Amino acid sequence: MLSLVMANFTFTFLSKIENPWFDLLQPIGPLFMVFYFTVFTISIGKEVVYCHIAIFYQWNRLTMWMLNKYTTRYYKKHKKDPPYLDKMSKSQFKLLGWYYKLDPTMRKRLLISICVMWFSWIILTRTDIISGVAHLLENWLYELHPWFAEEVQ
Repeated sequence: MLSLVMANFTFTFLSKIENPWFDLLQPIGPLFMVFYFTVFTISIGKEVVYCHIAIFYQWNRLTMWMLNKYTTRYYKKHKKDPPYLDKMSKSQFKLLGWYYKLDPTMRKRLLISICVMWFSWIILTRTDIISGVAHLLENWLYELHPWFAEEVQ
């Protein structure tokens, strides 16, 4: 997110300056985001991961506090466990049971592949490589069969 903001700020800043050299950078503009992403990942990646872990820890503590408060009050009133806990554990198992049935090496591989796919998706969508490749493929197909474009119209 920070790399996206920095890339947008760079273009806003460079568009205010009348310089032909900066105008040459316009076609490679989406690569600024990839550059900033790489720099931020190398320089502050560990701190970003630590910040996310701290946020999830606090979220977990707040959720557990709310559940403990609820179950304690329910138990004091009805002298039995709340039925909500059973429903919640069943729904969690339906959603995540397949993941916990995997052996630990497969879980680690799956987690790494999901992270790699997410990073790739961010970079590909931000740099519009997919639309660029589609445009190149369209031009290539047109050069192979120019009569195809006449039939479509």
